[in-house]
Amino acid sequence: MLRTFRQLRRPGGCVSLVTRSGVRRGVTMTEVLVVIGIIALLIGILLPAVQYARESARMSDCRNRIRQIATAMSLHETQQGTYPRSVFRDSMLPFLEQVADVKQVALFACPSDSGNANGDFTVGRVSYAINAGLGSGDMAHAGVAPSNRGRLRSRDVLDGLSNTAMVGERLSFPSYAPQGVAWNEVPQDWKRTYQFYIRKPASIADFAVVCSQEIVRPLGTWYITDKYHHLLPPNSVSCVLTTESGAIGTGPYSSAGAAGSVHSGGTHVAYCDGSVHFFSSHTDITVWRAIGTIQGGETF
Repeated sequence: MLRTFRQLRRPGGCVSLVTRSGVRRGVTMTEVLVVIGIIALLIGILLPAVQYARESARMSDCRNRIRQIATAMSLHETQQGTYPRSVFRDSMLPFLEQVADVKQVALFACPSDSGNANGDFTVGRVSYAINAGLGSGDMAHAGVAPSNRGRLRSRDVLDGLSNTAMVGERLSFPSYAPQGVAWNEVPQDWKRTYQFYIRKPASIADFAVVCSQEIVRPLGTWYITDKYHHLLPPNSVSCVLTTESGAIGTGPYSSAGAAGSVHSGGTHVAYCDGSVHFFSSHTDITVWRAIGTIQGGETF
């Protein structure tokens, strides 16, 4: 049967279609639910893609920043005759073309790092640290940080500038805060802070076991520095050894600040030649330790 329609004009000019039987046509609840489901599905597909795109942009920015810092450190070595003792130095500013106050340099903070500068600081926020080697005092295990050895030049990097790490990522913390911070007060992204242990391992292998299996409690963010070590794999929990009285332990393997980031799966490291590489959290520990030394003579 052919159904015919007629127009009804309502007050105000609105027009609706009504069948001759007087039944008004509308949208069913099923159709509404289908539309809502489709919209929800599209949001579920698009939202992760948008978040991924944003993180990719932040990660690219972070990679560019660490490259700039590595370049500035190389220029510092060329003009001052030594690598700087840390990334976070006033002497670095001329080579970064930055403001006069090192605590205001935004370049030092990775965009992905959610750490902030709230609290009592003597230095500003920093997401990058200079390679301090394996923590031992001898040159074979040393990193690029001059430490107490005096000047360190590019010619001292006998393993090769293209084989040796210079700067790595570290999650930013309230560096050098004058007081410790209770574990339950530490923000989630800051959980990879220093732990302490009352032990004195005799070797790198023993040290790694202690750091991975005998977590006691956080030492407090006051010990977190602007250096990192290659003793532990990327994104490990950093640690430091102490005595019964709480004093920092002594010996070649008394502390290790691990490289780390909030990027998915790993962290960036800039070599002494200025190149930037992304290392997985599961990088072979032999390779990771080898690139952390300047005169180790390792082959891999």
